Amino acid sequence: MWQSLFQKTLHKFSLQVEQAYCLRERYKHHDCRLCSDACPAKALKTEAHSLQWDKSKCTECGLCCYLCPTQVFRLEAEQLQKVEQALLGKETACFSCQKQAAPESDVIVPCLEALSPEILMPAFLRNIPVQIYWQPECCQSCNFSFHQEKLRGWVAQWNCFSGNRFQVEIIHRPELKKNKPRDFSRRDFFAFTKKQLTVKVRSLLSDSDSSSEISLQNKVPLSPKRVYLKNLLQKNPELRAQNLSPQLARLLRLCTINVKEDCNFCDRCTALCPTGALRIAAAESSLQLFFEPVKCIDCGICTAVCPHLEREELQTLEQWDCTSLLKESKLLPCPACGEPVPEGAALCQKCQAQQEQEKLFTSLNNDLWL
Repeated sequence: MWQSLFQKTLHKFSLQVEQAYCLRERYKHHDCRLCSDACPAKALKTEAHSLQWDKSKCTECGLCCYLCPTQVFRLEAEQLQKVEQALLGKETACFSCQKQAAPESDVIVPCLEALSPEILMPAFLRNIPVQIYWQPECCQSCNFSFHQEKLRGWVAQWNCFSGNRFQVEIIHRPELKKNKPRDFSRRDFFAFTKKQLTVKVRSLLSDSDSSSEISLQNKVPLSPKRVYLKNLLQKNPELRAQNLSPQLARLLRLCTINVKEDCNFCDRCTALCPTGALRIAAAESSLQLFFEPVKCIDCGICTAVCPHLEREELQTLEQWDCTSLLKESKLLPCPACGEPVPEGAALCQKCQAQQEQEKLFTSLNNDLWL
């Protein structure tokens, strides 16, 4: 009885969409299509540089929640929270899709396309061996777009990166599963339902509070996936020195940013950075441009809007969770108004804008008298 109730509670969720977090909403030229390309119900469209969600078509499969890098989609029961609960009492974690999984024993995801090293990290943090189970013939008749070679590729690269520490095994036959069905006690049930009730109450309170609406000025918070990666590195510092392949770095959306000498602190990159990985801070007599790699999701917006920034592949994770100072510039008085400006800047932004307006008005006035 308790196990049946627990299963019903575990799998009940509803999808919430926060469009202000979407990269297309943040930067009109961004071409992210991860959610719309993967949606099996065609409920998501990325047209006219914005995200369109057709709730009537949505089946709440949850695949978009796993793929979106900016947490646009949120489940009432978060995906990593469900993984945590599915690991209760497990000696081995076997991940499988909802079509092929054994509900009483497997860790279920909507589709194996949703898997990434971060989704497996709750198991790694508990030193639980990981298996991924799928039957290729079953995937051929599925309406989800699952790329088998992509999964095989990143699993091989992760196994190489982690050495013998966190190996992932791909299996195709159910008899090779090493996991055992979990047995829920009353204590497990009440602890979990109490936690879920707290989440639901907070969600209701936040939804009823109009002042908590998210705008484009709000930065995207650090994702749970990043928190798990950070915790994994803290618990296993030897992984920091391991060579990171370019393919694995792109899958994990890891990179670093360098700045050229001619940066003028225009603030465009920091204003458009969706996560706040780039920020400008004013010291007593200087301006400083900082970069926090742990917040960066490798969206490419900063390098697209600023010619003074360069993206670079991340080779290792040694300095990944350390904030770096990209550039520092002395503050000098603006020749026109006396406000502090970075060294090398002809005018402050306000005076520069005013100067450009005067030039525009002069040009229009000359055209009228011609």
